[in-house]
Amino acid sequence: MTGSPVIGGEFSYGLNNAWSLYGGSQLNKNYKSFAIGIGRDLFKFGALSLDITQSISRLSDWKYKDRSYRLNYANLLMIFVQI
Repeated sequence: MTGSPVIGGEFSYGLNNAWSLYGGSQLNKNYKSFAIGIGRDLFKFGALSLDITQSISRLSDWKYKDRSYRLNYANLLMIFVQI
């Protein structure tokens, strides 16, 4: 195995029956990322979540920073076929 080890962790916390907070991190000698988000249960209409991730990496003498935003929607479509 080559390279330096990566340490990671995540959390999630239900605020109530409809809202949740979540986040996580990955850490390495040359890379760090941190994410945090919020999710909403839309009950029979599915679920919606929004999160932000900040990353910092070092390559040689350069330091790169970036941020990403993500919006997710999920729903289960149940189709029953009777043969």
